[in-house]
Parts: sequence; C-alpha cells; structure tokens
Amino acid sequence: MNKIIKNVGLAVIIIGFAGTAFAANAADQNAAANTENRAATSTVKIDKAQERMQLLRNSAMRVENRFDVNIRTLDSLSARIASRIGKLQQQGYDMTEAKAKLNEANTAIQAAKDAATALQQGIDGAFSAAQPKVAFNKVRVQLVKGVMDQIKAAHKALVDTVSILMKTASPSGNATSTDAS
Repeated sequence: MNKIIKNVGLAVIIIGFAGTAFAANAADQNAAANTENRAATSTVKIDKAQERMQLLRNSAMRVENRFDVNIRTLDSLSARIASRIGKLQQQGYDMTEAKAKLNEANTAIQAAKDAATALQQGIDGAFSAAQPKVAFNKVRVQLVKGVMDQIKAAHKALVDTVSILMKTASPSGNATSTDAS
C-alpha cells in the first residue's frame, strides 16, 4: 500500500510539474500571440490612419480643383465682359462706370487667386503638422472661407458690371431686353 501511495504521489507530482510546464508554455504562447495581435492591431491602425490621410488628401484636392475651376470661370467671364465693354465703347457708349466695376471684379478675382494659393499652402502645412486635425480645422474655418468669400465678391462685382452694361447700352435705359417676334 505504501508503494501504491508513493507511485500515486509521484504521478501527481509529475503531472503537477507537467501541468506547470504546460501552463508556462501556454503563457509563453499567449504572450507571443498577444504581441503578434498588438503588432497586427497597430499595423491596422497605421493602415487606417494612412487611408484616412489619403481620403483627406483627395478631398482637399477636390476642393482646390473646384476653387480653381470657379476662379478660371470668373476670369474668362471678366475677359468676355471686357471685350463687350470695348465693343460698346466703340459704338459711343460711356463705359466709365462699367470699367470701374470690372476693375473691382478683376481685383476680387486676383484676391481669390491669392487666397487659393494660401489655401494650398495651408493644406500642405496641415498635412505635415503635429496635430493635423487641429490644423485642418483652422484651414477649413479660415482659408476655405476666405477663398469662398473672395469668389463670391468677384462674382457679385461681375454681375453688377453686367447690370451696368445692360442699363447703359439699352435704348430705353432699363435692364430688360425686348424680343421683336
């Protein structure tokens, strides 16, 4: 009986050591798996951050392109209006008020171009900032709004110029057109 107790006791001790070794091995494997999971998670976070930055770059590029299109459109309208002023002036109309308003529009267009350049520099600076979220908020609040305000001012000046042209060049002096149908 004593021999059986010794064998059982020895078996329990061996199983205990094996269990401890197994537990230690499992803990090592868990630690390795946790390290791999952390590395994979940080890689996923980095990938998502890069993906968000790329989306932000694309969005900023679309905004810049949209502003450039608007400014080019205003610039071409200004050239067309200047051409119309020249033709009306050759016909003997007084275009001093229209020229003054067109100069105001051209000044606003140039200010919009300058603001768009500042916006582009601000966006580039925001991407390299330590806190891009704060930097982009400043860009959105200050620079984008500045470009929009300049574009609106240029548009209003061009509309006013056309209105002056219509009043000056119409035979009856009003801004409506009549069709002889």
